[in-house]
Amino acid sequence: LHALQRIRRGMPLDKTLNQLACYEIQDHLKKQGFYFANVSLEEGYDESHSRVVFNITEGPKVRVRSVEFTGHKELASTARLRTQIDTSRSFLQTWGGTFNPAIVDNDVVKLSEYYRNNGYHKVQLSRELRFSADMQYVDVVFHIQEGDRSRVYDAGIVGSKSHPPEQLASFLTVKKGEFFNAKTINDDVRNLTDYIGYRGYMADVREVVTEVPEQ
Repeated sequence: LHALQRIRRGMPLDKTLNQLACYEIQDHLKKQGFYFANVSLEEGYDESHSRVVFNITEGPKVRVRSVEFTGHKELASTARLRTQIDTSRSFLQTWGGTFNPAIVDNDVVKLSEYYRNNGYHKVQLSRELRFSADMQYVDVVFHIQEGDRSRVYDAGIVGSKSHPPEQLASFLTVKKGEFFNAKTINDDVRNLTDYIGYRGYMADVREVVTEVPEQ
């Protein structure tokens, strides 16, 4: 923990730096599984103090007891969805499975990307944490609202003044009739931005998705 804070003996007392050290120590403990950790300043929050004293309450180390998914219907099984996330369960509730809230939040992003890359561009995801009575275990539940799976009705270029739209359209890899794929579209946006920018023009390339009713 000493390595996490930048406070050294003999340096001028800095209240802001001391408080920042509290946040950094607390964040470190949370990443180590101590989700309920709290760090406060006993001394060092006032210019009259000559010491910096951290009061650390770790609380129990939390392990992931289970990972569940709700609302998934068409795209993937539970087993398949588990391969898309980094949150892992503990073995026999003893080894591994250290709970890291930042990883869980990032898993929401990863699952959203997985669905958007497979046609579900309106997918909505959230996560729920259910702690055991003793606060030593947590069940992580990912709630999924898939929405409809969409295909590309058409793709084109609008608004270009420096280059003919037909010329820029030749760079598009998104194809009519394919399932909506966010990665493919993002790649096209990046390639178009680079192409226009390398030729000395300011490029503001963005995707615009318009819903087309089923016919």
